Amino acid sequence: MKHSDYFILFLRLAVALTFLEIGYSKIEEGWLTSDTHLQKSLSGYHDNARGLQKTFLEKVSIPLSAVWSPLIALGEIALGISLFIGLFTRLSTMTGLIMVLIFHLTNGNLFSFRDFIGSAWGIMTCVSLLVLFLTRSGYRWGLDAMIGVTVSKRKGKSSRTKVN
Repeated sequence: MKHSDYFILFLRLAVALTFLEIGYSKIEEGWLTSDTHLQKSLSGYHDNARGLQKTFLEKVSIPLSAVWSPLIALGEIALGISLFIGLFTRLSTMTGLIMVLIFHLTNGNLFSFRDFIGSAWGIMTCVSLLVLFLTRSGYRWGLDAMIGVTVSKRKGKSSRTKVN
């Protein structure tokens, strides 16, 4: 394994633990059974919303908050588990990137250079997820590598998938 593989593994685990912690805290707050916390956040965002953000809040986020609340909490936990064990990492990182972008669309930061680019959470999370996607991070000590080896053997190909 190259030195860069260790850095990718470390990044994958750090992002995984971040999403696990965020999802777990939402579960502790009751997001699986109540949309109260999400409704409170959405109402605050709606007070200053305009344009696409306001439309998104009024048509998608607020009316479906009872659906979104458990999906957000479970999605963050699922993303964290997937990244931690290195299973379906490309799908997970793209899903995570979409989740982060939707969060920033909802709170209005996506349209603000200062709030999105200047925010450690916004830009760093997006960049980290993109790096994990592009480097096929599950092939660094993850289940994706084991599945890739098994699938390759079944197809009669070499037993190791080369990842650059």
